[in-house]
Amino acid sequence: MKSFITKIAFFILPIFILLIGVELYFRNAPNAFIVKSNYLKENIGQIEVLILGSSHHQNGLNPKYFSKNTCNLANGSQDIKMDSALFFSNVKRMKSDI
Repeated sequence: MKSFITKIAFFILPIFILLIGVELYFRNAPNAFIVKSNYLKENIGQIEVLILGSSHHQNGLNPKYFSKNTCNLANGSQDIKMDSALFFSNVKRMKSDI
């Protein structure tokens, strides 16, 4: 019985370690949300234009073609509640020409 439990443990242990490794990789892998968040945190004082909206704005508006400093926070299936939360939490810290 003891050897049976040992063999099961040695069979399950590599699978368990693999699953933990995959989980840690995907938690720490840079994704679009993290990249956009880091860019916004680093450059919020210089940003003059904030792009919000759904995937049409995410894929259709490229900030590097704008004449002013722009940050594209649009994302697929993003609704108006998320847009308004992003706007009101960042607008006071953005650069203003007024």
